[in-house]
Amino acid sequence: MRNSVSRVPGVYYFLIFIAAAAWIFSFRHFLTGKAGLLDDALPYYDHIKFYLDSMSRGVFPLWDPVRDFGTVNEFYLRRIGEFNPLFWIIVVLDKLGLSYTVAYRVFLGFYFFLGAAGFYFLARRLFLHPMTSFLALMLFSFSSLSILPFQTYLLLMLVPGIWFFYFLTAFWQIPNKMHLLGMTFCVMLLMITYIPFYFLTALLAAALAFVLAYAGAPMPWSGAGQFTRKFAASHKMFVLLCAVLTAVSLIPGLLWYQQSAKGEMLSPVRHLGSDSTNTAGLGIKVINEGGIATPMLVDQTFFDLDQRRPGDFYIPLFAFIVLAVGAFGGITRRAVFLFLWGMAVYLISVADAAPVHQFLYTHVFFFKYFRNMQFFLWLIMVPVFVLFVAEVFEAGLGLSQKNRKWPYLLYVGCVHAAGAWFFLKQDLNTIIPTTYLSMGMSFTFFTALAWRHVPVMRGILPVLLFLAVAVQPLEVYAHLSRDLKPAPRPSPYDGDYMVYNLPKHNSIAALIDESDYLRKVNAPYLSTWQFHGLFNNVNPVALRFYLKPRLLLYGQVSPLDENNLRFEQLEYYFTQFEDRALVAATEASAIQLNNHERLPHVKIVTADSIFSMSVA
Repeated sequence: MRNSVSRVPGVYYFLIFIAAAAWIFSFRHFLTGKAGLLDDALPYYDHIKFYLDSMSRGVFPLWDPVRDFGTVNEFYLRRIGEFNPLFWIIVVLDKLGLSYTVAYRVFLGFYFFLGAAGFYFLARRLFLHPMTSFLALMLFSFSSLSILPFQTYLLLMLVPGIWFFYFLTAFWQIPNKMHLLGMTFCVMLLMITYIPFYFLTALLAAALAFVLAYAGAPMPWSGAGQFTRKFAASHKMFVLLCAVLTAVSLIPGLLWYQQSAKGEMLSPVRHLGSDSTNTAGLGIKVINEGGIATPMLVDQTFFDLDQRRPGDFYIPLFAFIVLAVGAFGGITRRAVFLFLWGMAVYLISVADAAPVHQFLYTHVFFFKYFRNMQFFLWLIMVPVFVLFVAEVFEAGLGLSQKNRKWPYLLYVGCVHAAGAWFFLKQDLNTIIPTTYLSMGMSFTFFTALAWRHVPVMRGILPVLLFLAVAVQPLEVYAHLSRDLKPAPRPSPYDGDYMVYNLPKHNSIAALIDESDYLRKVNAPYLSTWQFHGLFNNVNPVALRFYLKPRLLLYGQVSPLDENNLRFEQLEYYFTQFEDRALVAATEASAIQLNNHERLPHVKIVTADSIFSMSVA
């Protein structure tokens, strides 16, 4: 691997600023809260807000009283990686006067830019020419990864993953403490989530691809490897400290998996069909539902781009033109490495469309604990594909040398003519106008590249490159932004969810009919086994009689054998409102009632009645 030390002309930084401004403008409605978060980003907003609200009050939230009528919060803490210190940026922005909604959106934007910066620095480490690193950044920023902050939680894994590979590359080139510490910090961020297995899979696939691509090459092993061994020998205590920190970061996840094995919490949607006794285990059929549908990628790449939605695959057209133009630029070992890495992950991502994932699910334990194989598309395949395109671009720069200028120009003309013919043969309604503009800017750029050694071209070529990449994505973003909608419902965590509100009336019919989102009796995603038993075995109407009142006042206790539940009896108690609190038999004897007089009927405690009782 090469270390990029060449000076970056100022025009590149100016264009990077323009690209960042274009991103902010394109997604301004997301950043200001006018457009709603989408898909998985919605519950993650809830998880993070509940965590930060609780921590700001000095409480570590192991129980969430809001979700599913109360549930153990450990699973949701694992989802967000609660020890990520960057979350506190949201609290600081909130304290500075921004609403929490805007502060959270700004944090997501900042996190995306942080990931883009890491990707750019990684490209600078890999490629010699500043133009190549700039191309990699532009393709990354204008791909479908750009909408990721507002559509899903994958950004929380993508960003530390990118920075890990940056620090790994930097350490491989120049072993020092800062690079190792950076690697350790990124690994810690990745390990504190409940699904670090995406990263582990990517890392193992990269190691396998690296061994295959560089087999027989002395440089990676005898050069950088020798310096790495010397560093470890010279800084034993520091290396040991980093190893200890990494081991500590594994503890929350290990404790959660240990807790899941006890079966106290259930998640039937996730656990359906699993042969694992651990609640966190997943059935192979559930996992296969989340594999990549390859034919859709082709359609989403070139056609109907004015209909793109968040979550659709998209790479700027210019990336594919680079591959076509650079086809005869020679094959490098790094290109082989990137291709093998991406292909290995792809074979896993298609789930049951290839036998690879089935084999890994059977023989590698952690493949039983995570699903959504299509997430590899965003976490690994798109970034690796962009680096592969950049490698092809840099390897092909030699095609435009003076002694091969005219054959190069002829080939460039043929590639763009073939591309134009391909699009003209399609239904014109499926091709957006900037596709042709992008083709024209691409032809202009590659033609001008033949004169790249002329001094005046040093300022013109970066601009042409920027336009060739950006014109089509900006139209795609404009169409996408046009169709954005507000959130379908306000988050329950935006209200006074920490305040225990009692109803204003004691009418059971009115309570059952209320439309309060927090009191809806839906199938729980994750809850205690007792609540799942009630939900699955008790008539929903009878269950609402029990759950809708916030607080019930009983005069006597009846023991309940949890190992021999009679659900029809529970239904009777719930609907008849008999004066008996059903308590686990092991605890019933420990309850002391101050008033032994039997109430005529169980009371629904309201705001007025509890006030009158406190006055009395």
